[in-house]
Amino acid sequence: MPGDARRVAQAVLERMHESIWVEEQPLLVAPSVGIALFPRDGDTVETLLKNADAAMYAAKRAGRGTCRFFEMDMSEEATRTLQIQQAVREALDKDYFSLHFQPKFYGHDGALAGAEALLRLNHPTLGLLSPAEFISIAERNGQIVPIGYWVVREACRQIRRWQAQDFQRTKVAIRLSPRQ
Repeated sequence: MPGDARRVAQAVLERMHESIWVEEQPLLVAPSVGIALFPRDGDTVETLLKNADAAMYAAKRAGRGTCRFFEMDMSEEATRTLQIQQAVREALDKDYFSLHFQPKFYGHDGALAGAEALLRLNHPTLGLLSPAEFISIAERNGQIVPIGYWVVREACRQIRRWQAQDFQRTKVAIRLSPRQ
């Protein structure tokens, strides 16, 4: 049965690899296929769909145009990803984001050159998440732009506070998504 599923998935991938023409323009599609098998990977429609979805995301991470079968560790990873997605959705409204400022120094004399604003997400149950855990999720779900605006506003507020304390020439580097 896994062999049959793999053959069907490969046929779909090969067929989808061909260009699709829309209004005289070729569109290239690079699908990813996730497979969950009954009863090995679940015995309800909901479980099978959830596990096939986890396998599909693993296929996407491996490179478009690939196929992956569900494995148990994918379920744990999918659960973690869903938790982080929810945390990112709530973060702006519930004040879970914070900026940390890493000082930058000149190499030749060690003088302060400025700072880099580093975004962190501190969730009450998931703890402190690094950008590596949540930025790609925020980009995929469209929340990166409002998060970027928040980062710029908060960095500007901090710069104003430093200026009020006579740190007049503080330069701050801010990383923004290319979507901004």
